[in-house]
Amino acid sequence: LLDADAKPKIGDFGLAHPVGRGDEEGPVFGTPGYTAPEIFQNGTEVDQRSDIFSVGALLYELLCGRHPEANSSSMATGIDPRIDNILKKATNANPNLRYLDVGELADDLDKLIPMLGVGGPQFATTPTAPPILNSGSNVVLASSKEKSGVASFVFILLLLLGGGAVAFYIFGKEDEKPQVGIPEKKAELKAAPKPKDRPDKKPAGEIEEMANKEKPAKPEPKASTPDEVAETPLESLDRLAQLLIDGLRDEFPIGTIKREKSAYFLLKENMTWDEANDFANRYGAHLALLPATTDFAWFHENFQSPSPVWTGASDSGFEEKWFWSDGSAVSSKVWVEKSPDNSITDNPDGEDFGAISSSSPNLEDHHRLQKFPALLEWRLDGSTPASLASQLARTGEALNNKRTPIFPSGTYNVGGSRFL
Repeated sequence: LLDADAKPKIGDFGLAHPVGRGDEEGPVFGTPGYTAPEIFQNGTEVDQRSDIFSVGALLYELLCGRHPEANSSSMATGIDPRIDNILKKATNANPNLRYLDVGELADDLDKLIPMLGVGGPQFATTPTAPPILNSGSNVVLASSKEKSGVASFVFILLLLLGGGAVAFYIFGKEDEKPQVGIPEKKAELKAAPKPKDRPDKKPAGEIEEMANKEKPAKPEPKASTPDEVAETPLESLDRLAQLLIDGLRDEFPIGTIKREKSAYFLLKENMTWDEANDFANRYGAHLALLPATTDFAWFHENFQSPSPVWTGASDSGFEEKWFWSDGSAVSSKVWVEKSPDNSITDNPDGEDFGAISSSSPNLEDHHRLQKFPALLEWRLDGSTPASLASQLARTGEALNNKRTPIFPSGTYNVGGSRFL
């Protein structure tokens, strides 16, 4: 810790560590014995008191020539109780019981130096066997009756702490004594350069305020929140209802599949045809229009249903004349064998509404009160040609122009009169 010119060098102060580390995870490095215990303890705040521990460990080694023990709770040399009191406070395992800052430690050393050798134990020195600085140096410390070995080491530490002006004043005015060296090579210790005066100690309140400013604010613990439950298809449909009614087509319910000019959603709840038709209208959709057998095949490739699925086909307005709800005719090629059953609509067993067969890519006719899932359709361009309003408009136009009308899907034919 001293070079060939007796210049003090900084020794092992542990490793630099970020202030306010908190409970940061990861490996911690440091030299046992020189590094403050809290640095090895995750979840403990680290500040300038950890450096004071390392300073105390260094002073301990300077005074007694031994490395500090790795798990020592506090260090004492046994040389002088006054110095040991300072060491114990500097190296206390509890950082709250250490010096608040290095200025307090330096102040206690300043007060102790003039009393070394007075009113306390005398420290004998041996000129013939002075302590060697290191194995690679032949320079030894000077011996003096007035300057004890302890005082010399304290003087060196004060230089490290920035208190060189005080130490120089205490020791510099004493008479120079002859140096003792190894016979093979004599060397003189060069006078240590006059250090700068240590700045005045700041009030404890100001120091604490500065320390608090340097510490990063602890992140507030996040309130535990329950795991988010995945949105269901019907929940997403409810969320998008108004947007779909307004003709916006940027987002569709979960499970919707787009094909060509439309988007399709399988409503898996069993409903009568009228319930399914009303449900579709409430969400800006209509029951699906599948004009070709390839459309039915596409459905079976993309959706699964163990029962028939309602569509927008019916002959409720005119018996034996089947239309999709957009007014287009239902092709005879899309039916399953022996369908449809064209019974009169006022017969309770009449089957006037079309559903996708569960076993083949075809259309089946069923009574309106049977309950099946339904296939909903939205046009991607936002148009609604199969809505009730559009169907009524077409019917009114045909009647006004004295053409045979196509009545809206779901119309009852009772004795030649139509009811909806």
